Amino acid sequence: MRFYGNNLCFSANYPDKENADKLADAFAAAGYNIMRIHHYDNPLIDKTSPGLLGFDAEKLDRLDYLVAAMKKRGIYITTDLYVSRVLADDAVEKDIGWNKSMTANKAAFFVSRKAVENWQTFSKNLLNHVNPYTGLAWKDDPAIVSISLVNENTIFGSYTSMFPHFERLFNKWLEAKSITPNDKDKSFLRKIFLSEVYGNFYKEQKAFLDSLGVRAMITDQNFWEGYSVTLMRKYYDIIDTHRYYGHPSFIEKPWSLPAKMKNTSSISEYGGCISLSDCQMAGKPFSITEWNYVNNNDHCAEGAFLIGAYGSLHKWDMLCRFAYSHSTVDFSKPASIISYFDANIVSLFSDRAGALFYLREDVKPSDITITSFLPEDYLTRPEPEKNANSPLLKRIGLYAATEVEINPTPSGFKVPQNSPFAVAAEQAVIEQNKFDKPVILDTKANLPQLTKLTGGKLDVENERYESSTSEMVLDKKNETWQLITSKSEAFIGPKGKSFKGAFAEIRNTRGWSSTLISSIDNNPLKDSSKILILHLSDIKNTNMRFDDTDMTILRDHGTTPLLAKKTDIIVKFKNPMEGWKLYALNNDGTRGDEIEMDRTAETASVRLSTVKGRTVIFAYELVKE
Repeated sequence: MRFYGNNLCFSANYPDKENADKLADAFAAAGYNIMRIHHYDNPLIDKTSPGLLGFDAEKLDRLDYLVAAMKKRGIYITTDLYVSRVLADDAVEKDIGWNKSMTANKAAFFVSRKAVENWQTFSKNLLNHVNPYTGLAWKDDPAIVSISLVNENTIFGSYTSMFPHFERLFNKWLEAKSITPNDKDKSFLRKIFLSEVYGNFYKEQKAFLDSLGVRAMITDQNFWEGYSVTLMRKYYDIIDTHRYYGHPSFIEKPWSLPAKMKNTSSISEYGGCISLSDCQMAGKPFSITEWNYVNNNDHCAEGAFLIGAYGSLHKWDMLCRFAYSHSTVDFSKPASIISYFDANIVSLFSDRAGALFYLREDVKPSDITITSFLPEDYLTRPEPEKNANSPLLKRIGLYAATEVEINPTPSGFKVPQNSPFAVAAEQAVIEQNKFDKPVILDTKANLPQLTKLTGGKLDVENERYESSTSEMVLDKKNETWQLITSKSEAFIGPKGKSFKGAFAEIRNTRGWSSTLISSIDNNPLKDSSKILILHLSDIKNTNMRFDDTDMTILRDHGTTPLLAKKTDIIVKFKNPMEGWKLYALNNDGTRGDEIEMDRTAETASVRLSTVKGRTVIFAYELVKE
């Protein structure tokens, strides 16, 4: 089963009952079948409770009701057991350099007995709690699919917030092993030490949750990529990670303006969030519980198209956009301004495309899997040619499904039967095995070899990347992407670009747009009698202010009303479409005006614009009547 959904953050997790039901309906209507409860833990706490570990009764009741409302509509749940909860002043020992920040809290869980006990108490209180609306304890509810121990706590990053204490522990570790390293060796030895610290932490907390009888799959360290992190993820029931294209960076003060943004298509960077090929592990489910092509980028509509399509190609198991809302959900109020992450009309429409590609599997799963061979003792051999961020495997992800296979030592690997070639994380793998198929070292220098190994589908020189199924082509140089399947055709590109599908042709005559033509009655397009057309541009707030003409340094978020960017396309169907009618759709999905098509003896065509007068049109219904 695949899961496709969205995140709720902070007070969005605590709507009243009326809005909880409307929210669950909205999730179901969007095609979502999973909700991630996120940044819920600090609002849930009764701030007068001993040790800041008691729950606010009203908040807990609202959260319980929301979970039950989602469950009634077939929507599952995933969450974390620590995100941003403020710890009491005595929750961590005083002599280890803890500064009470969120990042320091995450680091303290690795090395503080008191912090671990605090985490376990919160987790036990929540997971043993019986939801009165489902009649089940959280730990027993099959609707809760997966749980992460601590959000974004990858030890290689979080330890730096308590660096002096970790360094003291590291030096004791070196002394106990009688190691006197030089500066060159110290870096990889520190990684080995941190990996051991982390392994001990995870094993203890997994055993603790097992003792409670928790049914959900357990994961952790859902941040960072690379082989060193992948090795620590071998313990998990499900691998989880996060990825953003264009995440804002803040120039003067964290989470305050001015902010540095991206305003380029992710196609110019190989698809952005889809380059997670070194995170998937053989034999384990894979999820991305936070992904986003961040708002205020003119091209962000492309995000759900790409993540849904390549997620299906890779056979990923869960995709959760970040986020639906960071604030109280109230459907009686008009839409607010566009923020960095939260849902808007364009993202919600584009998520329909993602759901069709991914949940309905309009995009076929790859029939081959390219494996990277990673020895468990990888960190013990510091080699100059090693590239922990896997440039080769990431590019291969545009072609086929990928996975990382772990073995105790470099010897003993075998190229899978359905793989034409494989990748080695280090030279020792190639030297210590006799392979019957090509195996190449994961370095940037070997990228040109991919063209021959994939029969030209990965054309590295011309930057044109075709999937193994021949359904998708990403053209980096021309900044275009197309998908042609029996039920859906989709096209992304700038003004002046044309595309030819099996059912329709598209020509972008004004601006950048993401276009979908998809059967809604589950028949192939050629046999369908009801078709959805999405023509998506971008929306922005009124009076947004940027410091530069490229709109990459945001100075003022602006106000409502929201403004749509005008883009035009010409759609040409490869038959005259006799008996068909085309209707513009309002943002709530109801029919608007009929749109006339121009017909010849062999074709039908229509010019579509996202803005007509003061009317914004992003969606159309093409129906045979």
